[in-house]
Amino acid sequence: MKRKTLLLALLFFISPLFLMAQEEPSPPETPAPVHERVREFKHFFELNEQEEQKLLQKLNAELQKNFAELKKYDTEEYFELLMESQYRNMRYPFATKKEKEMLQREKKIFELEVATRSLSSKYNSDKSADKSKLKSQLTSTISELFDLKELNRQSQVKELERELASLKKELDIRSKNKTEIIRRRVQELLGEDDYLDWD
Repeated sequence: MKRKTLLLALLFFISPLFLMAQEEPSPPETPAPVHERVREFKHFFELNEQEEQKLLQKLNAELQKNFAELKKYDTEEYFELLMESQYRNMRYPFATKKEKEMLQREKKIFELEVATRSLSSKYNSDKSADKSKLKSQLTSTISELFDLKELNRQSQVKELERELASLKKELDIRSKNKTEIIRRRVQELLGEDDYLDWD
């Protein structure tokens, strides 16, 4: 009786393993096309239609067109860039001329970034699209984007060079006046500089 029970228990545990080993593995599921995955995506930044339209109305016609294209193929990217657009359209009334120029460049860079994302998304997702035309447009846009980014870098380098020149000048002056600087600091720490106060 014990042997029978043991045999049944063994059979009970082993038979499913045996059956599983004989089952053919199911083929991997093919991923849904990009445009279908995009529709399923619900971005945490997703706006209601009214808010979305409000942001879009602040953009120029070309940018609106690029956003519309991008939305067809990559909703996540669309909402991220649309949210970013509100910061690119902010006005800075007290900015200097140089700062305004930089902000204008940054705005143009953003517009070109949106265009590149729109073109690349269409290229990768739309099978009926004219690939060579899209590639040519993308190359041209990226070339323009590169030039603007390099202008920004040149501007940053000039600013750093000015700052470095100022620091070198300051270092030189301080080096020449080391004795006086030390004397003043000693007086300050020992409270001996009271007689130099204006009042």
